[in-house]
Amino acid sequence: MTLNKREAGNLPRWQPGRTGFYEVYFLMWQNVEKRQIGWIRHILNAPTRGAATASVWGAYLHMDEPARNIAIQQAFPIEQVRTGVNPFHFDIGGSSIGQGTAVGAVAGGGVNMEWKLHFDTPGALVNHIPIHWGPFPRTKFVSPFCGGRLSGTVRIDDQELTVQNMPAVQSHFWGTKIVPAWVWGHCSSFREDPDFVFDGVWAQERIAGLTLSPITCLFFHWEGHTYSCNGLVESLFGNSSRHDLYEWTFEAKSGDLMFRGKMTGRPGRKIIWTHRDPDGDERYGHLDLTADLRLDILRRSGDQWQLLKTLTAEQSATFEVSQPERLLDTGTVYPLINVPLTQ
Repeated sequence: MTLNKREAGNLPRWQPGRTGFYEVYFLMWQNVEKRQIGWIRHILNAPTRGAATASVWGAYLHMDEPARNIAIQQAFPIEQVRTGVNPFHFDIGGSSIGQGTAVGAVAGGGVNMEWKLHFDTPGALVNHIPIHWGPFPRTKFVSPFCGGRLSGTVRIDDQELTVQNMPAVQSHFWGTKIVPAWVWGHCSSFREDPDFVFDGVWAQERIAGLTLSPITCLFFHWEGHTYSCNGLVESLFGNSSRHDLYEWTFEAKSGDLMFRGKMTGRPGRKIIWTHRDPDGDERYGHLDLTADLRLDILRRSGDQWQLLKTLTAEQSATFEVSQPERLLDTGTVYPLINVPLTQ
């Protein structure tokens, strides 16, 4: 059996009976014109103590009409998890993430959400953490479809919404424990160049009580080429990164090019969600789906850097800060409907 690199990135890692392990797939897309965002998430958690759990999230957000927002998390018995390699699929209770596809449904709180989606174009393959096997790092992260274009339909009760050639990202992360702190940013809807894709991660690991130096892995897909600034040396020492809850500045060099960015979120726009590790520790994600991003591309000329291009995205970049502490931020975008497991 031969898998291409995108299939290898999506390959399910959990095996029935394994404990101390978690696995997540997510798909997110944007209707930039109408300021609507769709989000699907498949979560499996096999704790060191207790029964393994699985759930599917479905969310559809209207940034200008928050009263219409919905978000449902529905739990399923672990026996309803089905995985496959050739072709790839990760199925929970009939909702399936496939290779460039997503088909499923959730229901709760009197609301039903169904989807049938596929990528028209795949976008970039982004290996945030290029080591996919072994005990370190404890979190692995890859986006097999990063900045591609998604089409299909979403039905919310009796209303059908068309998804047509919309910027999207499908990612996969897994491991024995999520890193204590991380920042994730994504944008594939720049005003000046809709084909440009940015994706990046800052992460800090802690092993045996020792806090390690953070890494900054940055990716830029431009004019058919992916600039992967995630080598060990450049991630530790070459790339620069500074952030707080509302701003992230970063810089990376690749050959004679420099990429310099500033991502900015807004108070009152954070979605706060909880991720529970297999050992019971919790991480709090502070997610802004309507951040701004300015990205400057410079080219070396002798001993100087000259500005080559500036890209901007207004309220269409994704900016997440995850850490052990939950920081209060008024104006959470949506209430989450939790549908517990019923026997």
